Amino acid sequence: MLFHRNRVAPLIEALQSADAESRQKAYRVLQNLLDRKIHLDEARTALEAAGAEYPLQESEFDDPQRLLLQIAAKKPDPTFIPVIERDFGRYSPRAQTAALDLLVTISTPNAIQSLCALLAQAEGDASCLAALESRTEYAPLLFPTLLSLLARQENAHHHFYIARLYLRHVQAGDVPKEVLAESVPYVLACYDSLASTLMPQQKPHSMRWIWDDELYMQAREIAGVLLDLMGYLESPEVRQRLQAALAYTDPYLLLYAACSLLRLGESVPHETLRRIAADAETRRWLFEYLQRMELAHLFPEEYRNQAALAESDMVDWLIFPTELGRPPDEIQLVGVYTIETGDGLADAYLFRFRMEGEDWEAGLAGLYPLEEQPLIHGTGDTFSRFDKWQEYPAEEHVDRILDLSGHGYRIVRQVQYVEDFAP
Repeated sequence: MLFHRNRVAPLIEALQSADAESRQKAYRVLQNLLDRKIHLDEARTALEAAGAEYPLQESEFDDPQRLLLQIAAKKPDPTFIPVIERDFGRYSPRAQTAALDLLVTISTPNAIQSLCALLAQAEGDASCLAALESRTEYAPLLFPTLLSLLARQENAHHHFYIARLYLRHVQAGDVPKEVLAESVPYVLACYDSLASTLMPQQKPHSMRWIWDDELYMQAREIAGVLLDLMGYLESPEVRQRLQAALAYTDPYLLLYAACSLLRLGESVPHETLRRIAADAETRRWLFEYLQRMELAHLFPEEYRNQAALAESDMVDWLIFPTELGRPPDEIQLVGVYTIETGDGLADAYLFRFRMEGEDWEAGLAGLYPLEEQPLIHGTGDTFSRFDKWQEYPAEEHVDRILDLSGHGYRIVRQVQYVEDFAP
């Protein structure tokens, strides 16, 4: 029989050393273990030690408790559950997040029940719930247990993940009618708290300021999920909230309120749908949701074309946090380029965009197969290199972006829409 040395045990003592250099060395060695195979006894040693207190590390981002729980997660075992429950209150917020992640990784019914119980006291985030969105078998354990947390303001930092988890299971048909009915007061309590903050901030002319207001954006994101969820809840109170939500001027909130009313069989004024479609952030989503509900005929005709949907596709890409993180202040369609692909002809839409006071930059939306338009999802080639517009001719912008795909796409024709390309 082969025996191994427990590499974690001697490092625990060093982590508690009065000597900062010894602590840092031990911490870095433990970090390296995350990239190596861990034995069960080492994982258990790390878990047992995670509940202890440790001197401050050199960096504020170093958290020994969290690191030890991450090591334990390399070899998850159901016997870890009672240790996590025992020590959870002694963990730092980041370590609590790691502990919740570990329970999801253990992924037994007992682990999920423990997760639900501990979430109420967790100061760390509940991002681990995203991993349970497709786990149909756990719906009876999760709901209605987690729903009461939606009504508790002290658990507001969990509301987005709980609401989205619940929405995904409701959409999948995992939640029985009696639980849906039981959830209404909790969903409305959470939404009402957000609406009391969001509604007074609606501006009649422009909502562009919201992209600089982190608190508004956080509330907006949760409220959007809840408004979407309401479309599956049969209740007069729910319908009343959705009707009142049509007073928002934020098109993102309008989108979910309108679609939920339609899902419940209610009518929505055409002007409301036109306001949602007029905004590039929400246009493509309205088109998709109406198609799913077999209500595509309600989509405003003036935006039912590939150019308008391509603009929305481009803006949706730019909103992603790793790109602009918000819609551009200005965006213009420059030209449509028909591209030869291995599956036939498709259109690429060249845009230029800019933030106020900055240079124009180039972006490409598409590709959209000619036989399938109008589309909101093309071949996945929507992209921008953020090249300055004046640096290259229009067609070269197209070539430079398409070259990144590696498919050898070739332009076969083009139609220009903007004559003045001056910066």
